[in-house]
Amino acid sequence: MEINKLKIINDVGCSEELFDIEQPAEYQCPKIDSLIKSMSLMESLTKVTNHTDEDDMRSQLSDIEHEVYGIDSQLEELREAIESVRTWGESWKKVVKNLIERDLVDLEEYGLLPEKETSI
Repeated sequence: MEINKLKIINDVGCSEELFDIEQPAEYQCPKIDSLIKSMSLMESLTKVTNHTDEDDMRSQLSDIEHEVYGIDSQLEELREAIESVRTWGESWKKVVKNLIERDLVDLEEYGLLPEKETSI
């Protein structure tokens, strides 16, 4: 049966709801990009040239402080999202293993041997 038909019949919006699996985490690329941008900016701000005076250095330190603020919470959010993705993947793995153990998956379709071949 097509998964979309199954979702309509059971009045659910996503496959995860069919199997009581939590929703996957949202894409994390924007958070990672933001962290990379902050790190790059801080790296460039820490390069002191011979032409910087005390006021310039204070300004650069202030900019670094601004960039550093909140990085720990951004990293914690990223950790939680990664843990969520791991849980989501483990849940799907359990569903698939259950289907395989009930012989409901055509293993040969995935290039797998259902039984060990014997030599003649």
